[in-house]
Amino acid sequence: MELFHDFHYLYAASRVLLEGGSPYDRALLSAALQEIGWGHDQSIPGFPYPPWTWWIFVPFGLVGFGVASLLWTFFASAVLGICVTAFRRSLIESGYPLSPTAAMLAATLFFPTFKLLIFGQLAFVPLLGIVAWWCLRHNRAALAGGMLSLCIVKPHLTALFVGVLLVRATLNRRWPILIGFATGSAAQISTAALFPAGLNGYLTHVAQFYSDLPSLLQPTVWSLATSLFPNATDAPSILAVLNGGGLLLALAIFARNGRPPPLKNELESLFTRLLPLSVILSPYAWSHDFILFLPALLLYAPRLEQIFGETGFFLMLLLQFSLGLITILNYKLEVFCILYPLLFVVTGFCFGKKPNRLVS
Repeated sequence: MELFHDFHYLYAASRVLLEGGSPYDRALLSAALQEIGWGHDQSIPGFPYPPWTWWIFVPFGLVGFGVASLLWTFFASAVLGICVTAFRRSLIESGYPLSPTAAMLAATLFFPTFKLLIFGQLAFVPLLGIVAWWCLRHNRAALAGGMLSLCIVKPHLTALFVGVLLVRATLNRRWPILIGFATGSAAQISTAALFPAGLNGYLTHVAQFYSDLPSLLQPTVWSLATSLFPNATDAPSILAVLNGGGLLLALAIFARNGRPPPLKNELESLFTRLLPLSVILSPYAWSHDFILFLPALLLYAPRLEQIFGETGFFLMLLLQFSLGLITILNYKLEVFCILYPLLFVVTGFCFGKKPNRLVS
């Protein structure tokens, strides 16, 4: 395990872009990685992030790697702290008595939090978008839609979740949310034009990957989608089919009813069912991507404390943290990383009861 493993790639790509190159050129990316002391001898895999993510990490290339890695960690930690604080307040308003101490303890000991920070990953960006959308959706719908567009940074994780939300917004005539989402997405995509060499390199890569596919596969949505993510070609297509199938099923149900079916409990339906399902069915997800399970953990934390007591809940957190550490030590066990977030979601859903509402 190498500290800031993923951030090495982000920083190297930022340096290549700032110097007028393309991070999809493996020779340039490899040279930039070697300059910052990349410790791996094996061949450099392709840069895995599309152009509309560049705006997030390119500014960090303006300083040295050591300072940039510290700033990135502070930035990610601050965003996670904002997400936890904002979502906890929303939970309290909805009648879920979650204390600040319990919320921060749960978030800190949640293994995807640790993995995300030590690897320097950017999965916290779509989490921010989702939490901000939830908190702003009634009073500032356009801004909520704009924040939700941050999910395009990791669209393979959030396709089902965001797709259902946009369909509901359309059928409920929540036009500001749709306008905000479209505007935010367009703004992120347009930033790629600031680096024409990088954009040309990306388009060349996409065209090459697509042309190398067997002719029978080229017309499929799956082949086009995977070609947009340069380093995700080993993803199992069956999960992508399931994710897309789930979205189509939701569209069919909505179309038949003429309106979105009412949610018995919107908070739990979205964050403990739809969002986890969207991540599970993702064609390409690592353990740090399960940071999107954090809202479900915070939502179920009071229930889990009722079931196991404060000490038992703390031991449960330590158990999943230990399981996560094992997956770091052996990447072959990464396939089991889904077990520890599901440990909370399944237990809270099957055995917990909603706590009594807070009395103000």
